[in-house]
Amino acid sequence: MENTAHNNHRKAFALFAVLILAVLYKQSVWDPFFLPQQQRGTQATSGENAAQTPAAPATMQTAQMQAQPAQPTSSSDTAANAEDQSANGMPTDAAIERGGFITLATDDLVLNISLLGGRISEYLLVNYLEKQGDDQSMFNLVSHQEPEPLPLGVYTGGVDDSFVQYSIVGDNLGESLRISGSEQAEIVLSGLLPDGRTITKAIGISGKGYLVDVAVTLSAPAADGSRLQLEWTKLITKDESSLLDPYNITGFTWFDDQKANRKPVAELKEDSMQLGEVRWASVSNKYFTASVISPNNKTPARVLKTGEDYRIRLAGSSTEGMFRLYTGPKSLEVLEAAGYDLDRNINFGWTGFVAAPLLMLLHFFYGLIGNYGLAIVLLTILVKVVLYPLNAASFKQMKAMQDLQPEVKRLRETVKDKQQQQLELMALYKKRNVNPLGGCLPMLVQMPIFIGLYSALLLAVELRHAPFALWVHDLSVKERLMMGDIGIPVMVILMVASMLVQQWITPSSADPAQKKMMMVMPIVFGFIFVNFPAGLTLYWLTNNLLSIAQQQALYKGGARFSLKVTVLTSAALFGFFSLLVAIS
Repeated sequence: MENTAHNNHRKAFALFAVLILAVLYKQSVWDPFFLPQQQRGTQATSGENAAQTPAAPATMQTAQMQAQPAQPTSSSDTAANAEDQSANGMPTDAAIERGGFITLATDDLVLNISLLGGRISEYLLVNYLEKQGDDQSMFNLVSHQEPEPLPLGVYTGGVDDSFVQYSIVGDNLGESLRISGSEQAEIVLSGLLPDGRTITKAIGISGKGYLVDVAVTLSAPAADGSRLQLEWTKLITKDESSLLDPYNITGFTWFDDQKANRKPVAELKEDSMQLGEVRWASVSNKYFTASVISPNNKTPARVLKTGEDYRIRLAGSSTEGMFRLYTGPKSLEVLEAAGYDLDRNINFGWTGFVAAPLLMLLHFFYGLIGNYGLAIVLLTILVKVVLYPLNAASFKQMKAMQDLQPEVKRLRETVKDKQQQQLELMALYKKRNVNPLGGCLPMLVQMPIFIGLYSALLLAVELRHAPFALWVHDLSVKERLMMGDIGIPVMVILMVASMLVQQWITPSSADPAQKKMMMVMPIVFGFIFVNFPAGLTLYWLTNNLLSIAQQQALYKGGARFSLKVTVLTSAALFGFFSLLVAIS
């Protein structure tokens, strides 16, 4: 008993010592990396290899020259007027408007930067529309409403640059800068932090692409020696995820050079979460992402939540930080070209090894024919032809099992002993060269391909606002033919009808009652697909029509005849859909 008590005391003492060490570690090591923001005396609640560094200012067309060191000022010089502050201490929209703006425009981006705070008020994607049919409504990646902060804030030593009135270094740049192609440019903003230190924020862009360089320099470290942090913010008013579309979700992704970690915003239960050492961190929805990258080395990062405002912060050193932004579409080709393993922003799931090549094929076919609907049809045909041997083997085994059912039924009636019955059945299967699992195994082999194709089509930003034919104007949303105020899902109805036909003609060893029950499945699929993107419905409809032709041909003329019918049916379907596109 004494030994037991002694051991318990030792365990309690060890646990106490561990807790003390953890508190000391947090105060002396972890907190200096991420000192909580203090806003005017109030605590806030608020890829490519490392060798690939941001372009140096010396190689850029620069709006520059050397800024004179700023002199410390009194607190009255830097304090914001009360009317310029919102409830949480951030600048009001009116104050931001009075501070002025500068615009940077490229072939792919338009950045409006507020000089009050040096933050991005609009981040427009030239090649993506906010609303289909409105050519003037470029998609804006900055979601903001007062009093939440704008992206690109700098936090250091308990202060931030939200009320810093930046000025442009040099006088050879007006209110806008436009570059194109291989041109590069940089603007340098300079101002004074509330504690009197000079802050310089340099923003470098290229004429094409979605990468933006951000270099922050402080004239001196913070008094507490903490590291500066660059922040990207996103206002999320609601979580758009759906049980029918599990990929339509807004969330965080961060990459540590080994693994991409993910967390939907709906699962962020705390106001702050440490991410550890990362190469980049992103906040993304289904089609677009904003990624903050540390190009030269991994760095500590965290995410914060303030109401409906979600933030990513990456750390620099105590006096400088080199960052890159990728803010643009979640296009596999574009992300891979940008480097830093940014393609990990796309979550294909466990079928990524199939989905990514299929998505590349989809882009290739679009390049040939110029219509993503026809590209989906062509990709479905290709997959169906490639998988033809497996489909034929599966059908052959199912047909053999169906033909064997009278003998199986007779054997079960005559042999009552279950063990003997199984032995007799196995002998019968062997004699007739039938594999009971032969109809299922080929289908199981195909499942990763079908699911991969499903994921590729569901996540392809290229289908956003992509028209097909007739009433299908956007392959990324549900399909409806409007008859007055009533929307009829024509393709979904045709898909359900084709599934019913396919289910009816598929050989089955099930009894009639079970077969009737299976006829309910197409109806269930119809309810699921009624709100699915039109591109997925088109894929499933095309696949069903080809399957019906294959099965009928196999039943009547064997494998070779079925292959010919598959090719002819494919050509007929592609020709029919091409005609619909032509007359639209």
